[in-house]
Amino acid sequence: MKQTKSNPITEVFAYAKDKKKIVFSILLAIASVFGGLVPYFSVANLVILIIGQNLKLSDIFFWSFCAIAGYLVKSVCYTLASGCSHKMAYGILAEIRTILTNKLLRNSLGNVEKKTAGEYKQILMDEIEHLEYPLAHMLPELTSHMLGFLVMIVSMFLCGWQLALASMGTLILGFLIYGMMMSGKDVMKMFEKYTNDSEVMSGAMVEYVGGMEVIKAFGQTASSMIKFRTSVLAFRDSMKKWFAHCYPYLAGFYVVTPNSLLLVMPIGVLLMSAGIISLNHFILCMFLSFGISEPIIKIMEFADHIMAITTTMGKVNEILDIEDLPEGTMHLTEIQTIEGKDIQFGYKQDNPVINHVSFSIKAGQRVAFVGNSGSGKSTLAKLLVRFYDPDSGSIQINGIDIRNIPLKELMRNISFVTQDNFLFDTSIMENIRVGNPLASEDEIITASQKAACHEFIQFFQDGYKTNVGEAGGKLSGGQRQRIAIARTILKNAPIVILDEASAFIDPENEDKIQKSMESLTEGKTLIMIAHRLNTVVDCDTIFVVNDGQIIANGTHTQLLQNCSVYQNLWKHSQEGVN
Repeated sequence: MKQTKSNPITEVFAYAKDKKKIVFSILLAIASVFGGLVPYFSVANLVILIIGQNLKLSDIFFWSFCAIAGYLVKSVCYTLASGCSHKMAYGILAEIRTILTNKLLRNSLGNVEKKTAGEYKQILMDEIEHLEYPLAHMLPELTSHMLGFLVMIVSMFLCGWQLALASMGTLILGFLIYGMMMSGKDVMKMFEKYTNDSEVMSGAMVEYVGGMEVIKAFGQTASSMIKFRTSVLAFRDSMKKWFAHCYPYLAGFYVVTPNSLLLVMPIGVLLMSAGIISLNHFILCMFLSFGISEPIIKIMEFADHIMAITTTMGKVNEILDIEDLPEGTMHLTEIQTIEGKDIQFGYKQDNPVINHVSFSIKAGQRVAFVGNSGSGKSTLAKLLVRFYDPDSGSIQINGIDIRNIPLKELMRNISFVTQDNFLFDTSIMENIRVGNPLASEDEIITASQKAACHEFIQFFQDGYKTNVGEAGGKLSGGQRQRIAIARTILKNAPIVILDEASAFIDPENEDKIQKSMESLTEGKTLIMIAHRLNTVVDCDTIFVVNDGQIIANGTHTQLLQNCSVYQNLWKHSQEGVN
């Protein structure tokens, strides 16, 4: 569903759950403005009294007290406003990240894989984190600075419009310099290239770190990795180009804007000598001109952050605009049949991986899809769990197209174990508990025993509390696989799909796994995607997949007699075992 585009500022604040914090922060910021103006007026009055030789001790105490009280009001109100706006900002960041991650879960895997892990990291972490500063500071600071500037200008106009206009001379010149920096049709393109190159470099870095083992094994260095080096150099060049464009204008802006006294002082002297303004008004305007530039500089700094908000929200909306996998409202009862009807699918258009495949599986059956690498058997598994939708044809459970079943309900009824299961950087127990967040420790241990991993877990010093490392990197491939199987056992779904799940299991534990699968699949439907054929010989039906088509099906004995492709697969499988 396409997102309704609006002003990016309004759009990002729409993610705030507690709108009262926005109002409260603004009110506190306004109070801090008026408190901050008091010291200017207090010092100006003291100087006027000194020049007029009317200063009394009581005046010193009074105006000093006013200045200190105003400063305290400004500091306390600003601190409270900032704290309130920071809470709101982090709430917005959390809400955007939550919405984006939930959106990815509702997308097809094909759409998700259009971006790399580094690109998602850049958007979900870095880009969204860039919103924190403008969101946390924009309300209290922008509100206070704008209001403070207006109050100062109005006060100066009341003293003398000539001096008020004079004080704005350097501000206007500063605006013109800043406007020159932001003008031109190529400025936004330059900024977008700078942010996009940063995103590409982040993706290349994630890939580089992830492939460190291969890089070390082949004696490569960072400079020799073409993709990594190219992305770093591209980001360097785009960053230098963007900064080279901005810095001369910014230098001019920061030099010219604060120097309002360059015009206020001589013009004020001329006006006072001509009797147009009084000395008191001249002194007051001179002190107010000291503080008139700071709000404008802060306001202009926020212009850069507004540009960052616009860019970030554009990338957020790019993800939110992706069409969700359509969901129906039909519900499953007891699983009876799983059927594929004339399925056709390709990762790219005009390049089908699955060609008009049909099959039928009854509840409680043990079936397997076997074939050479690249034959399409793993793709069928991904279609069964709806990581992708078929281009044509359908997959049905109990005669219901799985596209008409809510995704949560579909996944509640299916357990899926792949060849390379992902483990989270937490304890073994918590990784197994993913299968059932409400499971007790006893249930987790029972599942581990069935998956033949309880024994090796006990060898670890911290047992089930052992941290597995990033993506399970502290465990061997076989250990990771058995923990994934334990997770599947704990989920206890009526349909179990194993995609090369026994690939990393060592011969010592293979018999244990096979026996545990028998107890696991009792009363359930087991679908195996297998390369090692000795794991599927007892299946009720074996489907032979070749070039995206099911060319034969039957028992192991039947296929050995009637299918030459299966005969070759079995021959190579046995050679590998020997």
